[in-house]
Amino acid sequence: MKKLDRMLIALALLFSVTMYGRLFVDAHDATPKKPAINDRSGHHGEPRSPMWPKVRAEHLKNHPVCAACGQADDLNVHHIKPFHFDPSRELDPDNLITLCTDGVGHTDCHLMFGHGGNFKCANENVVEDAKRFREMLKSRVCETTPAPKK
Repeated sequence: MKKLDRMLIALALLFSVTMYGRLFVDAHDATPKKPAINDRSGHHGEPRSPMWPKVRAEHLKNHPVCAACGQADDLNVHHIKPFHFDPSRELDPDNLITLCTDGVGHTDCHLMFGHGGNFKCANENVVEDAKRFREMLKSRVCETTPAPKK
C-alpha cells in the first residue's frame, strides 16, 4: 500500500472519530441472540432470509461500485445497522451500502468503513464516512512522475 493511501485512510478515520466522538459500536453491546438452526445463518447466528440473495443482487445492480472508493470489484453489501441488532432491517434497501474488500491502495473499505477496522464493531456513520472518503479521493492532488527527457 502506498504511503499516501495509508495516510489518507488514517486521516479519514481520525477525522471521523474526532467529528463524531464514539463512532464505533461494539457488537457485544447487542442483546445476545440464540444460535441459528438452519444453514442460512448470517453473522452472530441470525438466520438469513431466503430473500437475501435477491435483495443483495438488486442492491448491487443499483449500486455497482464501492461507496467509499468507487471500485467495482470485490464488492460486499453491508448492513448499515447490523441485522443481528435489528433483524427486521435485513432486507431494507435503505439499510444497505456497497463496500469493497480490496479498494484504492488495497484498502478493505468493508472492514475499514463498515466496521472501523474490527469486525466485532459496527460504524454508525458508515454512509457519511464513505462519502467523505470518496470526496477526499476525488480532490486529492498526487505527485506525477515527469516524462523522461529525450
